[in-house]
Amino acid sequence: MLNGNNGRQKKSCNGIKCSEGAPCKISGRIILFLSIILFIVLADQASKHIAVLRFGQNPSAYGPAGVISMTIVKNTGAAFGIFREVPLIRNVFVILSLIALSAVFYFRKHIFEGPFYFISGIALFAGGTLGNMLDRVFRGYVIDFIDIDIPDININILDISLERWPAFNVADSCICAGTFLILVYLWKYEPGKLYPKGR
Repeated sequence: MLNGNNGRQKKSCNGIKCSEGAPCKISGRIILFLSIILFIVLADQASKHIAVLRFGQNPSAYGPAGVISMTIVKNTGAAFGIFREVPLIRNVFVILSLIALSAVFYFRKHIFEGPFYFISGIALFAGGTLGNMLDRVFRGYVIDFIDIDIPDININILDISLERWPAFNVADSCICAGTFLILVYLWKYEPGKLYPKGR
């Protein structure tokens, strides 16, 4: 098919058109996307396995005044331990994880056309989601082990008291980082255009 503006022939690359003579980057982006997800899942599962073997019932503190501790927490709730007491929350989050991963697969063509940081954000989010979902499916809970001390937070109006940041893991960190990059993309996004301005 010829482009009416410049007459250059278009070719299809995984269902997405690109100009002939210009390198089609879609395949490279797919490889990068899948590599990020695979790396996150492997790093997450390996770090949890090592943490359980190394620390187990013996928490270890690191840094000045024990700011960072390695403490094994069996989290039956969501990221950072929220909704832990809600009945059947494990099943709910397994279903939500499957929906999120299915949405990533369904919109894959649009994702791969986006800017690099957006693709990376989706990959971080998907990898973290998959890592925690594997825990919920095969363990029945998520292994959290990174425990960080923070200045005491007391909000009397909301009856909130927090002395340490809730324990988390590699997958949680990737989900947060991915969500941040996705929000940056949405903030820059212009309605009616696939890409944000200045990509």
